[in-house]
Amino acid sequence: MVPKILFAKILTMRHSMTLRQKTTGLSLLVVAVSLVGVSFAVNQFAWQSGDASADNAAAGAKQNLAMVELLQIEFHPEVRVTREFSGAFRASRSSELGFKRTGRLETVRVEQGDVVQANDVLAELDTEYLLSSLAELRSQRDGAAAMLAELMAGPRQQTIAAARADVQDLQAQLELAIADFERRERLKGSGAISMKEYDDAKTLVRSIEQRLEASSNRLSELEEGTRAETIAAQQAEVARLEAAIQRIEVEIRESKLVAPYDAIISQRLFDEGSIVGGGQSVFRLVEKGSIEAWIGLPPDFIAELEVGRCYPLSVDKRVLSGKLKSILPELDSVTRTRTARFLVIDELPPQLMPAPGQLVRVKLEQSISQSGCWVPTKALVRGQRGLWSIIVAKSPPESQRSVELENLVSGERQKSLVAEVRVPEGRFQQEYLLERRDIEVLQIDTDRVFVRGAIVDGERFVANGVHRLTAGQRVQGQIAEHVAEVRQ
Repeated sequence: MVPKILFAKILTMRHSMTLRQKTTGLSLLVVAVSLVGVSFAVNQFAWQSGDASADNAAAGAKQNLAMVELLQIEFHPEVRVTREFSGAFRASRSSELGFKRTGRLETVRVEQGDVVQANDVLAELDTEYLLSSLAELRSQRDGAAAMLAELMAGPRQQTIAAARADVQDLQAQLELAIADFERRERLKGSGAISMKEYDDAKTLVRSIEQRLEASSNRLSELEEGTRAETIAAQQAEVARLEAAIQRIEVEIRESKLVAPYDAIISQRLFDEGSIVGGGQSVFRLVEKGSIEAWIGLPPDFIAELEVGRCYPLSVDKRVLSGKLKSILPELDSVTRTRTARFLVIDELPPQLMPAPGQLVRVKLEQSISQSGCWVPTKALVRGQRGLWSIIVAKSPPESQRSVELENLVSGERQKSLVAEVRVPEGRFQQEYLLERRDIEVLQIDTDRVFVRGAIVDGERFVANGVHRLTAGQRVQGQIAEHVAEVRQ
């Protein structure tokens, strides 16, 4: 404004000047033009300083905001949860072997760690006493068997012929005695014989008749053969002795301890010369080449398992294939789980085969019909009464901001509010206002949780570092390249 007025006055004075005055006026004109240039330069510097101050103020305010990483909420109608369960390997079969009877351990043929085949003899008891008892019983059995054979063959023909001859002889004697008795009976009436002679003849007839009857019965018995009851009794005696012999033979066989299947000797508990009681364990065997994983699973996971299907088993940074063999029907009273048996079907060399008792893990998936979204565990904020929260980032409601500029005039620092600077479109698109939202944790999966609550699909939340933030705070957000979603 000042340079324009000065220039007008100079032009007015130009017409009234003398030549000398014209020369002086020309000098004044040069001075005025110089003043105009200086004034213009000062104004340009002032305006540029104002813009720079505004930019510096905005940049300073932006730099003071905390930088956070944001994730986007994405809801899902259901969730597939992957959980890992632990168990231990067990041999498919393991046995505590011992003798049925008490005896002295005479021979031990294996050591701990030896590999044995089915029916291999592992140890033997002393059998000297059993062998002597067996010989005695066999002799008794032979005698009883011979007697049974005689009874079944019946009497000899010579014996029967002799008995028949006795009967015929008695018949002849009876006929003679009867004839003599009849004569004496006729003579008794005439008084030719005494009564004694008559009685003797009569008694003789009766005696011969009784002898003849006994001989006839004996002959009939011989001709019919041995009674069936006698034969049956003798057969029972022979069978009893046979059973006693078999019992001794079984005890002799069981005096040898044999391997029931292909196995490895896990423990040897006695040496030669020891007296071993009946049923006392001498060896512990573990089946060779067959091993199972026994893992306790919650009842809600059991319904999704399929017997006969293969599942991955993790052991010592290796993954083996385990075929689900069966699921035990009873619920463990301590762990409240049901045991699933997985048979390892991989063909492995003995040195790589898992050992019984070794830890094993299995990962299983479960589908749960619950609507919600996944968030990292680092995004959780502990609330009151056991509840949890997350921090949601919302865009600020205002679109204008006041900026303080510093105006440097005549070397003095003066603060003045220059103007209400309107924020250009997208300039503050990464600035957010934080809000706290309560949530409910539905599922936990290692480093993330599945939640629902006062959140909306598509909203953004702070992924980590929530311990240094508060509700209502302004932050500068950086959108993560990934969103909070279900990992497939």
